[in-house]
Formats: sequence, C-alpha cells, structure tokens
Amino acid sequence: MDLILQWFKNNLEIVFFLYGMAFFAMGISILVQAKKGSAFKLANILWLLAGFGLVHGINEWLDMWAMIKYRNKTMDLVRLLCLATSFLFLYEFGRKLIIESVLKESSEWQKKISRYLSLCIYLIISIIFLTSASIDGDFWKTASIWIRYLLGFPGAILTGLGLFLYYQSEERVLKQAKVKSYFSLAGLSFIFYSIISGLVVPRGDFFPANWLNTDSFLSTFHIPVQVFRAVVAIVTALSVTGIIKIFDWESRKRIEDATVTDELTGIYNRRGFFAVAEHQLKIANRNKIGIFMLYADLDNFKWINDTLGHKEGDYALREFARILKNVYRKSDVVGRLGGDEFAVIPVGATGDSVEEITTRLQKTLNSYNATSNRSYKLSASVGISHYDPEHPCSIDELIVQADKRMYEMKRHKPTL
Repeated sequence: MDLILQWFKNNLEIVFFLYGMAFFAMGISILVQAKKGSAFKLANILWLLAGFGLVHGINEWLDMWAMIKYRNKTMDLVRLLCLATSFLFLYEFGRKLIIESVLKESSEWQKKISRYLSLCIYLIISIIFLTSASIDGDFWKTASIWIRYLLGFPGAILTGLGLFLYYQSEERVLKQAKVKSYFSLAGLSFIFYSIISGLVVPRGDFFPANWLNTDSFLSTFHIPVQVFRAVVAIVTALSVTGIIKIFDWESRKRIEDATVTDELTGIYNRRGFFAVAEHQLKIANRNKIGIFMLYADLDNFKWINDTLGHKEGDYALREFARILKNVYRKSDVVGRLGGDEFAVIPVGATGDSVEEITTRLQKTLNSYNATSNRSYKLSASVGISHYDPEHPCSIDELIVQADKRMYEMKRHKPTL
C-alpha cells in the first residue's frame, strides 16, 4: 500500500494526464454525437457540458505541464482562465438542466430570476478577481480558490442534481432507452466532484481554505486529491458517454417507428399490425385464451375520393383513425391495412365487451357526424372474427373471416 501511495506522489503528472484525458474525451464524445432533430431538450444544452470537458481537460494538462516543465505568470494566467471558463460552462449547464427539469413549465420571470442570480455570481467573481491580491499575497491561488467555491462547487452540484431530475422528468421515454444507471452514476459523480474539486482547494489564509484544502486532504487520506479527481473524471466520462447513447436509441426508434407506422394516420401500418398481432396470437396460445379481431372498412370511401378529391379522402382516413384510437385503449392493437381498411385487436376483450366496443364505436361516429361540417357522414362496416387456441389459424385467415362478415354488413347499407 505504501508503495502505491509513493508511486502516486512520484507520478502525479500521469494522474493529471489521465484526469485531463477523461474530461477531454468526454467533450469530444458529446460534440461528435449526432443530436440533430432530437426531441430531448438535453440536446440543446449539451454543448455546455462539452465545453466544460474540453477546457477542463486542457486545464489539467496545463497543470501537468507546469509541474514537469516550468511555471510563469503567463502560464498561471492561462490556467486561471481555463479553470474559470470550464467551471462557467459547467455552472451554466447545471443551471439550464435544472430549468429544463424543474422549471420547464415556469413563467418567464422565474427563468429571468435564474439568469439574474447567475449574473450576480459572475459579478462577485469579477470583484474577487480585482481584490484577491490584497486578501492573499498569491493572487493566482486566491483567485482559483474563489473560482472553485463560486463556480466549480455550485456548477457540479447543479449538474448532479439536474441529471437526476431530468431523468425523472423524462422517465417515461428514457426508461425505454435503459439509461437510468448512466444518469444515476453521472449524477453521483458530479456531486462527489463538487466536493473534491469545488471545496478541496489550495491552502489559503481564510476560512474554509485554511481548514479544508489539498494539504489537509493529503494528511488525512494519504492520497493526493488529484487521484480521486482523476478517478471521478473517468467514471463521469464513461457515464456521460452512456447518457448520450439516448440519441442513437432515438434515431433507431424513429426508423423503427417509420417502418411500422402508417404515415398518414399515425397508427400501425400493415407490417406493424401483423407483427404485433402475431405476438398477441403467441400469447393467446401460451395462455389458452381466445382473442377477437375487428375488421372495418369505410363506407362510400370511393365516392369521397372521386367526388371530393383525394385530399378529402385522406382527411376522412385520418379522422376515422383518430376515432379508433379514442374508442380503443392504448394496449389494443389498431392498424390500417391499406386503403380504407382498418383492423383492431381489443386485447383481453370477451364476446360481450366486443359488442359493447362496437356499439361505442358507432355512438362515437354518430357524435362526430352530428358536429361535423362535412358534406358526408363518416361511417364504417365492421366484421368480427375470433381466434380459438384450440383451433389455431393465421392472422390472414382471421382477416378473411372478419372480411366476409364485414361485407355482409356492407351489403345491407345504402350507397351514395
């Protein structure tokens, strides 16, 4: 153990290199990740976290360079500016993340208060910059201490809490992407980083820098705080890399949705309906339960298309699909098989409940027609088939059965 501790003390430049590399790689990963067109609000502010990673990584490399090569006032100034800039990026990211998570429904004046508080912090830092030379003989050290106190600590705290809150606010969607562990790990990492980087500062002649500092940390734990910072930086970089995978997942889901969703109506297309229906048949066979299928065909659709135009025909299809989605539950399978043909599998429905659902569908259509200003009435003929696991059949066979019954119903309706 003593040999390991001694190695860390004698090779701090390697620790600084890994420390900087972790955050720099994190920044690059965020920037190269495709986020265009994302529905996640996180995509609009991630550049701030990337800025923190890149500039903070450079700052650690400059610290390494100052340790192994040389140090002068120009180098100190550049390091100070990098430290301030990186923590400024982090603070703004955390602040905006909290707004997106907690205050996203807030009024504009609440968001203005958040911006004004930030301006106050920036003003305080500017004043401290101008007066720190009189507080302590080492201007650079005192300025870096206050940067960590006023930007580093709150910035990391806000970011850590913001990641937890953001996941909660988007949990319904993010749960599907399976990234909860990444958000949790990143949140904890930033909160821990707020302590070891925002509160454990160089020794100063004022409280709490004269009590909690890098020297007191070393005397207590016998390991330089930079080692802990490097480990946390690596963990943070890996967890953030996991978080930004949500954009790859979002892109894949968008493509998948496009292949199984009818573009006009927003419900399943033929391919999507068959895929989900096959899954329902497997469940029915496994549980030895029957399922029903409703097959609906819009009445007088050809007349609407030929007389009123395809635009009106598309409108009728969209409205009927919307009515189907309102009548049936989210767990039910609703699809457009092509043209004016629709199919529904009311999951878990019995014979009595199917009759009730078809009655409710007709009532909904009647209510729609009573308030519609169209020159035609929206109506549909419906046929019902039943799947018996004791006498299994295919989805196509169920559709054929329901189709025959639907045409029996349509034959007795007047045409325009």
